[in-house]
Amino acid sequence: MRLPARLLSLGLLVAACAGPAREPVRTPAPIPPLPSPLRGLSAAEVEALKAGDGAGAARAAELNGYPGPKHVIELADSLALSPEQRAGVEASRARMLATARALGAEIIAGEAGLEAAFREGAMGAEELGRRVRALAELRGRLRLAHLEAHLETAALLTAEQRQRYQHLRGHGEGHH
Repeated sequence: MRLPARLLSLGLLVAACAGPAREPVRTPAPIPPLPSPLRGLSAAEVEALKAGDGAGAARAAELNGYPGPKHVIELADSLALSPEQRAGVEASRARMLATARALGAEIIAGEAGLEAAFREGAMGAEELGRRVRALAELRGRLRLAHLEAHLETAALLTAEQRQRYQHLRGHGEGHH
């Protein structure tokens, strides 16, 4: 009976020295390629930039009582827009889309250049800073175009129409 006790003691000693069980080291899963020829943007992002979509760029305005021209046009009958109001909102949207689409094309080109410089191994710290700042400037101008369209649209509507818009869009009463 002494031998099994010694074996048991030895087994306990080995187990204590081994320490707690550790999880195997895992390497992160590779990032799956985005379905886009431009590796830094998804296909949906590229399409949104080409179309001039806001993609949430004017959310601060939208949620605080400054209607977006796209949705005002969609709700024109419910908002009882006058022909003058409709024409003004449509003109604002057209200006915004022209600007947004042009900026979107510049952003796509800038992202392609950034990706190409990395792919070619030609990226340095100075070049990286220049490219990223240029892209940030373009994205800021894109957001500004969308926010300005919300300001223009709000100015074309009556207080009652803006309140109705907020209700129809599910934003409550808004804060403006």
